[in-house]
Amino acid sequence: MVKNDIVKKIVESTGISTMEANEAVNLMISSIKDAILRGERVEFRGFGIFYLRNKKLGVGRNPKTGEVIKIKEGKSIKFKPGKQLKNILFYKRQFNFILFQFLVEFCNRETYDIKIITV
Repeated sequence: MVKNDIVKKIVESTGISTMEANEAVNLMISSIKDAILRGERVEFRGFGIFYLRNKKLGVGRNPKTGEVIKIKEGKSIKFKPGKQLKNILFYKRQFNFILFQFLVEFCNRETYDIKIITV
């Protein structure tokens, strides 16, 4: 899903114009960016939290020469999924695993009890 898909969903569900929906999405994105750059966390209950995290000074290597390189301190944006989002993903994985187990057991059977009904 891309930004235009979100705009289309807003237009379909609210009936506002595409231009207004696009402005609303742009305003939301810029508000999130500004808050994160100020060091604030942005929380959407049930969805997740965006926050700024400081990265420590590190040491790396040039893969070609093997030379040791110092990696500068920096900042990165992190996302921590909310409880409801985690549960949705967990249950989807659990369902897929159960479905997979069923298919494996079904395929390993020597005989199949399949009834064909004709009308």
